[in-house]
Amino acid sequence: MPNLRELHMTYGIGGLFPEFLGNLRSLRVLDSSFNSLVGPLPTFHGKVTHVDLSSNNLNWSVLESLGRLRSLQVLNLSRNNFAGPISTFLANLTSLALSSNKLNGSIPESIGRLSFY
Repeated sequence: MPNLRELHMTYGIGGLFPEFLGNLRSLRVLDSSFNSLVGPLPTFHGKVTHVDLSSNNLNWSVLESLGRLRSLQVLNLSRNNFAGPISTFLANLTSLALSSNKLNGSIPESIGRLSFY
């Protein structure tokens, strides 16, 4: 699968994120929504631009992994178990979805320039 650009693995996958994801150097879009995934993402060696991790059991521990995705533009983390303040890492995106989490605290000023969906 060295030329795979989009991967949609949704509905019913549980456990840790598969390590093989990091080896997909051409991957640009990852949709792992509506699963029961936990833990950090593997280290990606490509230029992933869109990630949808909505409707999982994720918490802020996944953000360290996401922070290494320098090309990331669109991120959907809706309907997870995120609690507490919003990370400033998220302010570098062009589109962000965080609905149905347990967020609190102040919103980073730079988030005001994002588009929401």
